[in-house]
Amino acid sequence: MEFSYEYNDQSYTLRLEPQSDGTYKAVVGDEEFTVSIQQSNGGFILSRTNGKPVQYYYANEGQQHFVALKGRVTQHYTLQPTVSSESRRKQTSAHGSGELTAQMPGQVIELLVAEGESVTHGQTLMVLEAMKMEIRVVAPMDGVVSMLTVTQGATVDRGQLLAQIKPKAEN
Repeated sequence: MEFSYEYNDQSYTLRLEPQSDGTYKAVVGDEEFTVSIQQSNGGFILSRTNGKPVQYYYANEGQQHFVALKGRVTQHYTLQPTVSSESRRKQTSAHGSGELTAQMPGQVIELLVAEGESVTHGQTLMVLEAMKMEIRVVAPMDGVVSMLTVTQGATVDRGQLLAQIKPKAEN
């Protein structure tokens, strides 16, 4: 099985090869891992990766996959199937890439910016908690926060508008 995903504007290919002993050989780029699933239960998986225990939570929404790897530092990923550069340009212009929406229901646990504040591409704007995962909402571009529609502690629904960023050239 082969999957292509995009994370932080970079494309990755994950290849999973079932092995005769019940494990999987996982290949990402030039890195190889041996993975065995110890427990899988409704959004939680306990596995052994290269002999070390790894816990993660996951949720799926259509073709998007949300993964939180637990360890010394919890790492959060939102993975989507790879989209060609041309399709991405069409989506950006059609959807005004500055609109940030909640990817799943949750609660705003930290609000790090205010309306009118300048932000840089990749800067964390707020942190949502959903399904025991912390999801960082980041600026999709350099710009200015033109609208915030939530406050710290607010509960949000999937697809709800959280904020809007306008490119600096539009201000």
